[in-house]
Amino acid sequence: VACGEKGKFSFKKEGFSYYECQKCKTLFVNPRPEENAFLQITKSGGQTVVDGTLYTTDSPCQLCSKKAMQLKISRIVYIDAYPDISIEHTLQAGKKEKWPKFEMFKGAIGSAYFKLYIPIIGIKDEINEIIRFKKSDS
Repeated sequence: VACGEKGKFSFKKEGFSYYECQKCKTLFVNPRPEENAFLQITKSGGQTVVDGTLYTTDSPCQLCSKKAMQLKISRIVYIDAYPDISIEHTLQAGKKEKWPKFEMFKGAIGSAYFKLYIPIIGIKDEINEIIRFKKSDS
């Protein structure tokens, strides 16, 4: 914090986490997951993300949309649409050929994904069925 005081962690209604300086009452917003991913890429060797794909839970917010445009992300895959103006006012600004392509994720998410890997019957019961099947073939 600029004034040297320690802030306290809190949450805002919009879901942003922030630190509020107790001395000067300045709010410092923590980086969003997309922003953090962009920072990690540049930190780990400065690799380019030009024409890259951004995978995100929600379509990017206004702040992350600006960063995606600056980094020339060409495709954004999301699960849910974010309820703001970022797509219309930021990501679809300028020349149409430079707009990123939007794609809603198709597939299993959340607990449905993990259920794909949970056995329907227990391993012990499965082994018993295999043994019984082999005995009936003999």
